[in-house]
Amino acid sequence: MDQFYDLRKSTSGLIAEFRSLATDCDSKPVEIVCDIITKYTDSTGMSPLRLNGNQPALREHRLDDKLIIAYMTAAKAHCVSRKLDLSYNKLTDDGAVVIANMLKDDHSLVELNLTFNDFTARGAEAIFLALRINTTLEHLHLSNNRIGNDGLMKLAAMLQVNDTISFVDIDSTDCGVKCVIALCTVLKTNNHIKAINLGKPLTVTHDEEHVQHLFRMLQVNTGLERLHVPKWNLRDSGAERLFRAVYTNRSLLHLDLSSNRIGRDGAAIIAQYLGTNPQLLTLNLQANRIEDDGAAAIAQQVMMENHTLQRLSVQHNELSDRGLCALAQCLRSNTSLHYLLVWGNQFGPGACEAFAKLLADGASRFSGCGVDGNVGVDVAAYYVDEKPQVCHVHLADRTGLAHTRDTVKV
Repeated sequence: MDQFYDLRKSTSGLIAEFRSLATDCDSKPVEIVCDIITKYTDSTGMSPLRLNGNQPALREHRLDDKLIIAYMTAAKAHCVSRKLDLSYNKLTDDGAVVIANMLKDDHSLVELNLTFNDFTARGAEAIFLALRINTTLEHLHLSNNRIGNDGLMKLAAMLQVNDTISFVDIDSTDCGVKCVIALCTVLKTNNHIKAINLGKPLTVTHDEEHVQHLFRMLQVNTGLERLHVPKWNLRDSGAERLFRAVYTNRSLLHLDLSSNRIGRDGAAIIAQYLGTNPQLLTLNLQANRIEDDGAAAIAQQVMMENHTLQRLSVQHNELSDRGLCALAQCLRSNTSLHYLLVWGNQFGPGACEAFAKLLADGASRFSGCGVDGNVGVDVAAYYVDEKPQVCHVHLADRTGLAHTRDTVKV
């Protein structure tokens, strides 16, 4: 990576070129971008250059097409980072087309984040066309853009020929069932994709046709490791069909089923597969409806049979004391589960006491709420008038914990 050898020279050249190209733009965001570039210190270029519009400095000065085009043009000759975050800006189709043209010739960028911008199918199609010949980009984040079914069909066509991209995020991009089917078809043969987020498709069928295509893909795919399907309107029957494929698949390690309609019967089915599935490391069931019966079934299997699951989220699942106590008891005997997320449920006196004892037990791996960063529960306990209370803790894997003000008093 010779272009990163003299970082000071690269950043100064990038800033000078960017200023010369942005003379007709608002001076305030220009200076903010230059300041961000000046503070970039990774000489390897493998840390993201963050020009995301939701950071405090840019929140009132989000980048528009002119500024983004000026930066991308300058970066072509003075590359300082191989990962670029342009999320939460005002990029439209015109800016996306310029980015696409640069991707045709760019041989440095490995990650591009364009989430929460304003481009549509035209801009996305230009990017997908460029990625048919680009051989370096690995991670592509496009969530929360109005790409639509026609544009995303071009994504499926691109993934038939591109063997470099390993991560795709198209959550909330107005993806229809037609496109879901096309992507599942591509993933039957494309084993280079390691992670994909297909969250919140625009329409789903009552007979869960989209799940059937996902089921068929997982039966034959041998490369996918992370699958995110939140807001798919999955019910118990869909969960059963999906987990029949998960059981036979030997590459999938992380599964996100959050914000669906999985109930206690679906959770019981999932529990059965957890007892026999040897490789799943992460299961996200946040914002479903598994209730106490579902939580108890999962806790039983994780406690007795499963020795590989490391992360489990059952936040916001209408659990009360019985289900929460079963999960707390599960943590005492299971040695593989590192993270358990339970906030957003109904903590009564029994659940508060169960988690308070777990976190206070010096013999427990969770004593101190995993402040070593290797384990953690998303609640912390304290006492008022000798009665236990719990508050929410934001978990950050391997980086420690941060408390919030959310509390449950008993």
